[in-house]
Amino acid sequence: WGVGVQNWSLKATEEWMGNNTPENFSMRASHQDQVVQMPADSKLIAGSDFCPIAGFQTGAMLTFQGHPEFSRHYAEALINKRVGRIGKDTVDTAKTSLAKDVDSETVGAWMVDFIKQNKV
Repeated sequence: WGVGVQNWSLKATEEWMGNNTPENFSMRASHQDQVVQMPADSKLIAGSDFCPIAGFQTGAMLTFQGHPEFSRHYAEALINKRVGRIGKDTVDTAKTSLAKDVDSETVGAWMVDFIKQNKV
């Protein structure tokens, strides 16, 4: 499980990111599944050792493994509902991580600017 605050490295910078392109960024996450192979003609945007394909772009589609829309309280409530599925040790680590700062506003702004630049 990838739960709590997760950290990813930026693997590519794009015009829609503007001048806000940190080397690494964090978001709250809650996932068990991961993309293991990108579609043809995709570009890797973000990844980590735990989740090598954490964000990619293909045509007019952009995706990230994390959830910029999750508040700390929502992420914690979701974690609490899944203790039996996730496991106590992972839950404890995830809940501790929720105190960390996240880059949800940055990633959210990237998404908005991506959409603006890819209007069909």
